[in-house]
Amino acid sequence: SADIQQLLSRLAYPEMPVPMGIIRQVQSPSYGSLLEEQIAHARNTQGEGDLMALVKGSNTWLVE
Repeated sequence: SADIQQLLSRLAYPEMPVPMGIIRQVQSPSYGSLLEEQIAHARNTQGEGDLMALVKGSNTWLVE
């Protein structure tokens, strides 16, 4: 399918007819809606979270 789309995109007028219209149409969720869904799921299962608790947590290291 991708090879056909690349081939069609390289057709040039006047040697070849110009393809017009929808070549491929896929209904799928957008990146933004998937991200919002993932964040909502994390909040529902793990709670809101606390940034200061994360920063002040015990999982730290010293760079010398």
